[in-house]
Amino acid sequence: MERLAEKKNQWFVDYINAMKPGEIFPGVKELIQDIRGSGIKVALASSSKNADTVLNLLNITGLFDAIVDGTMITHTKPDPEIFLLAAKKLNLPPSQCLVFEDAEAGVEAAVAAR
Repeated sequence: MERLAEKKNQWFVDYINAMKPGEIFPGVKELIQDIRGSGIKVALASSSKNADTVLNLLNITGLFDAIVDGTMITHTKPDPEIFLLAAKKLNLPPSQCLVFEDAEAGVEAAVAAR
């Protein structure tokens, strides 16, 4: 099982390293640019330890005012630590932050952070 888990992780890393800027979902880059253009700060809060690599390969690192990833936190979602750190990096109280999430644990973390 350990050998198979290692193989799966290597496939995942290989997949990430092969990413190209065109793989971002249509409209996402423009949405973030529009939000920032209206004066709203934007942070990325990802539990992934590969977030920096993904952002760089997609060429979107500069779209974010703050980035928090799995290398910067002790507790993963649903613990609110990641969102509290992102709010702190934005110099905003958590109650003034809006979170977009794709997982139940992330929603729980966002609610707990307010």
